[in-house]
Amino acid sequence: MHRQIASGLLAAAIAMAPIAAHAQTSGNDLKQPVDTPIDRIEYDRISTPKAPIGKSEQRLRDEAATFAALQQACEMGQLASCGELGKAYENGEGTPQNRPIAGILMDRACEAGNAQSCVDLGLLLLASRLEQPRIRAFASFSSACDLGSLDGCAEVARAYRRGDGVEQNEARAGELVRNACEKGGALACRDIADQIASSDPAYLRREEVVSLYSRGCFGGDARSCADLWSYYGLDETTPRHPRKVQLFERGCELGDALACKRRGEVALLANGGYRDNQAALPYYDRACYLSPDRMCWEAKALRQERIESDACQSGDNSACARLGEIYGYFDTPLHDPELAQAYYEYACYAGANEACAQAGQMVLDGPGPFDADAIYQGIAYLERGCAAEHAFACSQLAEHLERGEIIERDMARHYDLMLRLCDANWGRSCQDLENAYATDPDAPLTQAGIRYPAPIEEGDTDWIEPFLTEQEREARRNRCATSEIEFEGTVYTDTVCMPQDLVIGGKSLEPGAAPWQALIWRPERGFGIDLNESQRVLCGGSLIATGWILTAAHCLTDDGGLIEGRGYTVRLGVHDPHEDQGISFPIVQVLDHPDYDPETFAYDIALVRYNPRAGRRDGPVNSITSIATDRETIEDRVIRRGAPVYVYGFGRTQLDDASSTASLQSARLLLESQARCNGITRFPREQWNTMLCAAGPNREQACKGDSGGPLITYSDADRRPRVIGVVSSGRSCGQTGEASRYTRVAAARDWLDDMLGIRP
Repeated sequence: MHRQIASGLLAAAIAMAPIAAHAQTSGNDLKQPVDTPIDRIEYDRISTPKAPIGKSEQRLRDEAATFAALQQACEMGQLASCGELGKAYENGEGTPQNRPIAGILMDRACEAGNAQSCVDLGLLLLASRLEQPRIRAFASFSSACDLGSLDGCAEVARAYRRGDGVEQNEARAGELVRNACEKGGALACRDIADQIASSDPAYLRREEVVSLYSRGCFGGDARSCADLWSYYGLDETTPRHPRKVQLFERGCELGDALACKRRGEVALLANGGYRDNQAALPYYDRACYLSPDRMCWEAKALRQERIESDACQSGDNSACARLGEIYGYFDTPLHDPELAQAYYEYACYAGANEACAQAGQMVLDGPGPFDADAIYQGIAYLERGCAAEHAFACSQLAEHLERGEIIERDMARHYDLMLRLCDANWGRSCQDLENAYATDPDAPLTQAGIRYPAPIEEGDTDWIEPFLTEQEREARRNRCATSEIEFEGTVYTDTVCMPQDLVIGGKSLEPGAAPWQALIWRPERGFGIDLNESQRVLCGGSLIATGWILTAAHCLTDDGGLIEGRGYTVRLGVHDPHEDQGISFPIVQVLDHPDYDPETFAYDIALVRYNPRAGRRDGPVNSITSIATDRETIEDRVIRRGAPVYVYGFGRTQLDDASSTASLQSARLLLESQARCNGITRFPREQWNTMLCAAGPNREQACKGDSGGPLITYSDADRRPRVIGVVSSGRSCGQTGEASRYTRVAAARDWLDDMLGIRP
């Protein structure tokens, strides 16, 4: 349960800048009445398979020709063609996918007595946004059954059996499905077979099930063919069994891409175990034709094998590496680990450094036992690949250096390699280093990069782009397709998407989302009283280097003196200050800016130094990283009015306020122009541009964030979070409605570099 924040400087910020946790339900979640006219029905984005992207030129030509013929036939009044045209719109065959138009065409054909169109319409309606789509779908299936469609009767039987759109009636369901199967209904026979098979684990009715699946398969149901493969007892050790070959052939004819692939595997090795690429290619090509997004690797590999082999023998070492990839790819008929390893090793030895990581991995991840020569050779491959800046080789080498099983353990070098990988945003390297930092004082401190994006608005997923491979970026760009098609004078819009694993949004700030956030923590007793957890929150800060916290100068004095040497601590890796979390470090030195003015809060910026080797783990530790500070000069950093910036904090309370502080929160603010900020601060001219001002999007008063906490931009070219300001204070804060003020990091750059020992 969220804690009630009765007071605290961040409370207003959260109210003024609502984030994903408080997002309203979108209009897309609203359902339509069950009696919505067919031409106004909307459809769920992910309930219909999205048309594949990588269709071959031949398939595109075939679909375009079929679509044109159906369109012409439909215009001439051929009802079956109108229904098939609707199916083409649904599947995106010869036209962009558009289910509203598909529904209109199917509905017309169904109303005119075309049974298959009624079946197709019922299935389409199941993907609609109607409140009770199964009621409408049941009506369509019933019409199909009445018109003589055996598949329609099978769908009606399914509805009765499950109670979908109609009152459950298993007796009626059984009667319908048996009659449909006896008349040759492939779908009905498969449904009966499924029911028997699921209730017959001892295979006592095996012959009956096989007969039913066979009737379904050779009656035109590809799923029945596939179910029969496994149920028949023809496992992967008998791929060339004549019956199984027949099933693969039939499934491939019916449009099952996997059946085509399996049939190709049989054809490939049909010649006494010798590979016959030419015999297999037609099947693999058809698999690719039917499923271009998933089934094209085999056909490509069969064609490339000879090309790469000739090139490798002619001295192209990169071609040898590509041969290793072809033979190393799993779940293909060319998979041959020993041959893959041989080509990878040869390619690496011959100078194709891109092969070295795989060569080393295959040598060292083998079944063993390893002799000294094998270990030496495997490590040498990884060293060569890593020296050539191949991240996978470095990651494998780092892993072996940490394990210390086959080579001497070397944590210093392990951490050095992991830092290089983290800088390149490789895999889990940054996260692994962050985890190590929580337990090993020798682990290096990483700097927050693009893994830590700005708190996002609902639906905003742009932050993930830098993490993706080019193939993943392409897939993401193609995840959804929207069409706007004019049909009979009306434009119909539809969006179809592939399901997305990534879930965006949900909570205001997850633990570890701002791993640079520091908390300056009061001792248990102060001001003559025992302090509770809420009262122990003094200030926030930012971890900018090992042992150094950036904060506000006014945070260095408390309870009548400096916080140095009086039991004050720095807490890192904390999400909720009330809980025993994170690591506490003693403060050993505090340094305020030499031009700090406690009257005007000019140059309200400071450094707190803590002892990184004297940390005390208080409980679970969230991620800990440093954060970059602004390296641009005042002149180079352009301050644009309305540019988004972010503050983080726990919500500092007044000492006499017993209300609870919040767990870590964030708020999005908008910068003021530098000229307006100069007017707000009223500093003398020589101190102009030393402060930044920011307010909520509706120009509300903004005393936001813990004092000393960071003002962060994510807008630089490298998209790293970067501290450009420090939360300051002011006498009128909370009273005048003016934007809150932040000491500008660029104005203190020279001093910070001197204190941290940074030299240009």
